[in-house]
Amino acid sequence: MLSFIPIQMAVNSLFWNNYDLPRAISRFGDDSPAYRELSGKMLAIYLHFMSGTPYIYQGEEIGMVNYPITDISQADDIETRNMYKERLEAGFSKEEILSSINAKGRDNARRPMQWSKGKGAGFTEGRPWLAIHENHQLINADEALKNPNSIFYTYQKLIALRKEYPVMAEGSYQALETGNPHVLAYRKFDEEDEFTVIVNFTKEMQNYTLDVKGDIFLYNYPEVTDQHHHTPRPYEAFVFKK
Repeated sequence: MLSFIPIQMAVNSLFWNNYDLPRAISRFGDDSPAYRELSGKMLAIYLHFMSGTPYIYQGEEIGMVNYPITDISQADDIETRNMYKERLEAGFSKEEILSSINAKGRDNARRPMQWSKGKGAGFTEGRPWLAIHENHQLINADEALKNPNSIFYTYQKLIALRKEYPVMAEGSYQALETGNPHVLAYRKFDEEDEFTVIVNFTKEMQNYTLDVKGDIFLYNYPEVTDQHHHTPRPYEAFVFKK
C-alpha cells in the first residue's frame, strides 16, 4: 500500500530585530533625532514587501533604539560579560570593547518596553532588570499613537496592505541593480500586481540608474518631490505600483 507524504513549502521569516540582536534602527539606520523615524520607516517598508512572514519585535513599531552603556557593570547578558573579560585579556581597550557592546550587544533589545513617558516608562513602578532608556520621554507607545505620522502607523499601514495585496507576501521576487551599492531595490509581482521597492540605506543623498515604470504608491517622507527622481534623500524609501 502506497502512502503519500505531503510536501510543505517553507515560508521565510522576515525580521530585523529579536531578543538576541541590537535595535535595527541603531544598527542599519540612524538613531539620531534627525533620521530615527525616517530610517525606521525605511526599514519597515523594505521588509514588508518581501515574501514570507514579517515579525515585529516589541518596541520596533515605535522606533526604540540602542541603550549605550559606559561600564560593564551595566550589562546583564552573560555572553556580553564573558566577551568583555576575554577581550580585555586579549589586549583590547575598555573603550573599544564598550563601543562594540553598544553597537551589537543583546541587552539593547532586552530593555523594558517604553509604553509612556511616566514613571518606569509605564512598564513598572518597581526596579526593572535593566535600566530604562531616558529617551522614553519622547519614544513611547502613547506618543506614537498620538502622532498620525509616527513609525507605528507606517507598520499598521503595511500590515493592512499585506492583507489587501497577496503579492507582497506570496509574489515572485526579483533583485534589481541600481548602479549604487547604497541604493537597494527589488520587484515583487504576480499575475495581478507589480511593485518596485527602492530605498536609500544612508544619510547622504545618493544617485541610481534604475528606470521604473508605474506610479508612486508608498513613501516615508512627508512628501515626494519627484515621482521618478534618481537622487533619493537620506533613508528615503518609495514604492512604485505598475
